[in-house]
Amino acid sequence: MLFRSLGMQDPAAGFAHELCASPAEVFVGQPVLVVDDNTRCRELFSAFLNSWGMKAEQCDSASAALAKLATARAAGRPYSIALIDGTLPDADAFELATRATAEGMQVIVLADTTQGPAIAHAREAGRVHTLVKPVSQSTSHDAITVLLDPTMTQAEAMR
Repeated sequence: MLFRSLGMQDPAAGFAHELCASPAEVFVGQPVLVVDDNTRCRELFSAFLNSWGMKAEQCDSASAALAKLATARAAGRPYSIALIDGTLPDADAFELATRATAEGMQVIVLADTTQGPAIAHAREAGRVHTLVKPVSQSTSHDAITVLLDPTMTQAEAMR
């Protein structure tokens, strides 16, 4: 269920794997935008991403995210990935995700199970990927690895 939009099989369905201790080469220096109104979640995801060598920036709303996207684009340093909470209070997360993908970004919406129709619509649209909460560090790592390096197989990402 978690990995279907990424073309991956759920690791709980028979794949045992360890948390990747060293950052994948494709992670190093990648700019990532974390959008979540929950401070703890935003800080936790940013800490994961930074520990993998990525450069995470945070914002707490869709309006702040749009401003950061515009600033990054104008500076010639666009984000490569955005992690967007599926339940933002000031906007529809899937609309924000669609705008981000229009700029060439890979987007993962961290959705909850009540967002089934929105998840299905996002998957049909193609470039917006979803993971269903709760999302572990290792699940996030594996999903981002596959997004950044499409030639990598699920088994390689899960090493």
